[in-house]
Amino acid sequence: MAIRKPTLSVTEARRLSVVRSAASQQISQPDGDAAAPSVPLPAAPVPHPKKQAPTVKPVAAPAPNIGRNPPKKVQVFVSAFVPAPKVSPVFDILCKQYPPQKALQMILRRALDDYEEILTDGTFQKSPESYPPDTSEAHAVLVQTSRMIPAKLLKLARAHFDPLELESARAFGLKLATAALAAFFAREFKR
Repeated sequence: MAIRKPTLSVTEARRLSVVRSAASQQISQPDGDAAAPSVPLPAAPVPHPKKQAPTVKPVAAPAPNIGRNPPKKVQVFVSAFVPAPKVSPVFDILCKQYPPQKALQMILRRALDDYEEILTDGTFQKSPESYPPDTSEAHAVLVQTSRMIPAKLLKLARAHFDPLELESARAFGLKLATAALAAFFAREFKR
């Protein structure tokens, strides 16, 4: 069995003993009119200034975001065709290092980020919605992935691309990704 360090100091233990004995004497007296002997309590020990624990300043916790809830996001399955040669200089450069599918996935991630911004500010209505795909047998590839999009922006995009809500989720995802890439490719030539 290990030896434990006592939780009370010697002076605190003595003080507690005196208090307990005084309390037990008061309980043992049958008559409440008799004066109980007054037992003086020892003064609390004054800690030495060098042994005092350092004072810690309280750190204010950041205020919770009471009025701000993170936007609800919905998973959307998106797909896009590989663009034709010379549609995108960035895509052509990336294809020198990566397969066309990987190059398009890298661009699609950035294009969807940018497209969320133009959905927010409303300029998506002036952006192109398609680009020429590569129709050669070697590169006629459909790249598929998924994306978490804020529900508010998804509703806006649905109203634009599928106002009658008759498109399947995959068909809508193809339109959304194609428009995002077309907007990205159009901005490339403006830079």
